[in-house]
Amino acid sequence: MGIGKRLKEARLDRGYTQAELAGRIGVTYGAIGNYENETSHPRDTILYALINELGVDANFLFQDVMKKILPDVLSPRALRVGRAYEKAAPSVRKTVEVALEPWMSVAAFAHAAAEDTRDMPVYDMPAAAGLGNYLDSSAYATAAYPVKDIPPKADICVRISGDSMEPEISDGCVVFVETKPVIEHRQIGIFVLNNNSFCKRLVIDHGMNQVRLESDNPAYGPIVIGEDDELRTVGRVLGAAG
Repeated sequence: MGIGKRLKEARLDRGYTQAELAGRIGVTYGAIGNYENETSHPRDTILYALINELGVDANFLFQDVMKKILPDVLSPRALRVGRAYEKAAPSVRKTVEVALEPWMSVAAFAHAAAEDTRDMPVYDMPAAAGLGNYLDSSAYATAAYPVKDIPPKADICVRISGDSMEPEISDGCVVFVETKPVIEHRQIGIFVLNNNSFCKRLVIDHGMNQVRLESDNPAYGPIVIGEDDELRTVGRVLGAAG
């Protein structure tokens, strides 16, 4: 099962016809039908546009096909509750947050107390914060990190080579990564572009109809993704180790 069922669900939830959605993201009417029927899959740039236009989380779209990578995908009921929360008045949101705070604190404490350290897969072939390196999915070792230092959604670690994401991410450090096929605008991620891996900030520029990978270090210029480029998202960077 692909993402077609969820795309259709999100489209209908927004009240769009296939033709209306196609016009909003700049594809043909038939392309939307093909995505929903799962006879074809949208490339990354179109997928980002769909997520933004439909106002959905990437986990929602991929929950049927990525269960091993995204074990904490929200249930349909939880998604409905979340949508209601987003539309609620500030006073209602505050009430919900206050009610959940004690439970969230207890859950976080119980998770941390269960074990002092956790073994994480660390990919030794570095993701470049600079010019790019190939990310070999088979080349990794394991390392133990204190549970309190590991972001809850972290799945893997990746060693960084280069200084283009300084000061937040330094050359030689290890970053915690939540593996997911799509991340949001302005988030830092690990990407594979034409078989070279990068640690960059994703920029979705609707004004220029452009997707870019940008550096935090001003010494490095942006990488503009062309129509013939093959861009794959490995995951979102949640923080640096140590």
